[in-house]
Amino acid sequence: MKKSTFLIGGVILLITIINSCSRTKDSFSSRLYHQTTTKFNGYFYAKESIDEGVSTLKTRHIENWKEILPVFVYGDEQEAKSVYPQMDRAILKTSTVIDRHSMTIKKKEENKWIKYNYLTMGEAYFYKKQFEESIKVFDYIIKQYKDEDIKFEATLWMVRAKMEEDEFGKASSLLKLLQEESQLPQEIQSDFKAVYADFHIRNERFDKGIEKLEEAIVVTKDKKTRARYTYVLAQLYEIENRGNDAISAYQRVVKMHPNYEMVFYASINQAMAYNKRDGNSEAIKKLLKKMLKDGKNVEYYDQIYFALATIELEEDNKELGIEYLIASTKATVNNNEQKGISFMTLGDIYMEDRAYKTAKSYYDSTLIFLPQDDLAYEDIEDLDEGLARLIVNLDVIALQDSLIHLATITDKEREKILMAIIAAEEEQEDERIAALIDGNNDENRQAVDKSVPLGNSRNSGGGKGDWYFYNPSSMSFGYSEFQRLWGSRTLKDDWRRSVASSRGITQNDFGDDQSDMPSETFQRRDLKNLEEYLADIPLTDDKMKESESMLEEALYNAGVIYNEDLDDVDNAVEMFDELTQRFPSSKHLATSYYQLYRLYVKKENEGNYFGAGYRDNSEYYKGVILEDFPLSEYAKIIRNPNYLKEAEIAKRRREEDYMATYRNFKSHRYNTVLEECNRVITSELENPFLAKYYFMKAYIVGRRSDRANFERELNLIADKFPDTDEGKEAVEILAQLNKDKLKSPDKNDKGSDKPAKKSEFVDNKKVEHFFALIYPNSNGNVNKVKVAISNFNKKYYSNDKLKVTNSFINKQNQIVIVRRFSDAKKALSYYNNFINDDDKLEEINEEGFMIFLISSKNFTKLFKSGNIEGYDAFFQETYL
Repeated sequence: MKKSTFLIGGVILLITIINSCSRTKDSFSSRLYHQTTTKFNGYFYAKESIDEGVSTLKTRHIENWKEILPVFVYGDEQEAKSVYPQMDRAILKTSTVIDRHSMTIKKKEENKWIKYNYLTMGEAYFYKKQFEESIKVFDYIIKQYKDEDIKFEATLWMVRAKMEEDEFGKASSLLKLLQEESQLPQEIQSDFKAVYADFHIRNERFDKGIEKLEEAIVVTKDKKTRARYTYVLAQLYEIENRGNDAISAYQRVVKMHPNYEMVFYASINQAMAYNKRDGNSEAIKKLLKKMLKDGKNVEYYDQIYFALATIELEEDNKELGIEYLIASTKATVNNNEQKGISFMTLGDIYMEDRAYKTAKSYYDSTLIFLPQDDLAYEDIEDLDEGLARLIVNLDVIALQDSLIHLATITDKEREKILMAIIAAEEEQEDERIAALIDGNNDENRQAVDKSVPLGNSRNSGGGKGDWYFYNPSSMSFGYSEFQRLWGSRTLKDDWRRSVASSRGITQNDFGDDQSDMPSETFQRRDLKNLEEYLADIPLTDDKMKESESMLEEALYNAGVIYNEDLDDVDNAVEMFDELTQRFPSSKHLATSYYQLYRLYVKKENEGNYFGAGYRDNSEYYKGVILEDFPLSEYAKIIRNPNYLKEAEIAKRRREEDYMATYRNFKSHRYNTVLEECNRVITSELENPFLAKYYFMKAYIVGRRSDRANFERELNLIADKFPDTDEGKEAVEILAQLNKDKLKSPDKNDKGSDKPAKKSEFVDNKKVEHFFALIYPNSNGNVNKVKVAISNFNKKYYSNDKLKVTNSFINKQNQIVIVRRFSDAKKALSYYNNFINDDDKLEEINEEGFMIFLISSKNFTKLFKSGNIEGYDAFFQETYL
């Protein structure tokens, strides 16, 4: 009895289990079984796997604190690959339970956990960056569960996917739908507002991004997430020049105690956001200085010093700002990018002050440390190159200016000045050696290593500057300083070498007490003597001309660089003004006057400028150009402000005319080409394509005339256009002709280049004609040409029943034939349409194949003789 009862119970239990596994019966047991399994075997483990992957993404993600932080961390392609295992596990879990436990009964899903598995699957595809797959899943949820709240979450995820795919139009439409939805669940309000903020930020609508982030922060409960949103909000405030709001937001971030890096940059960025108009900086400075005392910030000291420099520069404390920037460059541990930025900022400061040499030295350092992919790198590189060219020219100006001046004074004055310089160099060398012996070379090297060579440049800011020899007061100071230091000594040629200190300094030079003296010898530098200095001075006419030429060129170059590269109007004016006054016969005179005219127009247009003298205005230089250079381009521009625009239009028209002529040339329409070449050569002497017209004419003359005429045309090109490609080509052809390697066509020559006096071909234009194209075998398969011609015929000659064939005319060439035309007139019409077609035949016409028309009788003769060139010459003379 007990056994039978137990057996019956077991059967009932088995039946119950079997019935509960059914996915087609909507019973309580079925729903309970499938929902429980779906939730815990699928959704739970899949969600855990995604959370694990997202955590890994965030851990691996390296923030770029220079840029706006991403609102959400999705990772890049490489980071996404690192979480493939977790995401694949989630996809497998969810797809398995969907496949095994979905209960679609009467077109309705009765398992409520299936939709959450779909959503989780879509998220997994999203984090794998398989956005198309994720969009398919989210779209399925939206359509399948259109009456349930999960559609809102799926729509929000679809917005994210669309943004990642750069489909911002579709993303915008979906966001607007969610915005208008009154039933949007409270639990996704934070994500919705944050995603909307992300949308605006990606589209650089920062004001709207601020609005949405402010809303998101209010409804976001997670502290870390709220801190991130607040940090991004502070960055947006900075961009929108809301300094106080940015500082306040950064302060809130610090109080939320996120990760150390975010706290650090939130503190630093308060300095970057500071504007002296908006408030007091003392609290920010105090915070930064406190951070300098914290040992764990050692690797960030460079950024802290940079932040302090930013505040000081904002408050116009330039000297202290520079000190902090230099401290920043020295404090760098491993952040070369920050070091480069600090050097760049120093360069910018000195650039603004027109201290160009100092600026360049800092830009040189910038280029060493700043990453080459930095947005500023190329600009700094270009600026540094411009400064290098400027400094080279300023050095030339300073040196030649001084040498010329020294050449104009008496021998006695010249010698006194040079002796003073030599004495100053000796003193500085003594100081350098003494500093080395004292062991203070690190502290003193910069102070004592200031030799004054003859070629020392002008003031680093440009302009006249205080170069040592430039004015009498400096020279007088030099001589008096020499007397003070060295007394009245006899000026003998080897005076410097007679000084005891000229040899290496050792312990014996320091008296009896030498207990602290080093044992090694400090070698003195080899300094110039009087004869060596005198050798540089231009005391002959030839040397003076050379020196003046170098000065003239450097003045012009410096003026151009000041104006075009550095936008330094004042120094540019000084350079061009000095050039025009000192070198009235300069080859740069007209250009320099025009530069001065433009520079003064610029100064006058900026307002608040009134020239102090009669030359300090644009009208003066306008008058000079119109009077002294009336036929120049500059005079034309001044008379007609539209001159350059009109000249450009004329140039384009001439280019179009040339290209049309060249197309005719390639199509062997030599009569038309020759007529146009002669017209341009006689009437357009300023045509920029003149050399090309001469060359085309020479070629045609070479084909149609004798060798003497051909050589005459080539010599004309070589003489008129020696620096052009055509001129150089003409010289090469003449050289080949002289060596008999290339023979030009000659009327008495019976070779294949010209037909014999009595042509083998017959002129009969009333008979049947073919169109022919010579195709070199070296060009490859001829079928592409045949196809193109067939397409052309179908489009324009569909009723003419034209046939395209080909055969070998000789070993090197094939001939493509289009047949037939009843007479030459119809064939010539086809020929003209063919060579002018820029649709189907553009590529063929650009190849410049030999093409001609030929009667059926002449075609037979051509096939027998193979004289392609001979027939082409006959065609040119007879048909065109």
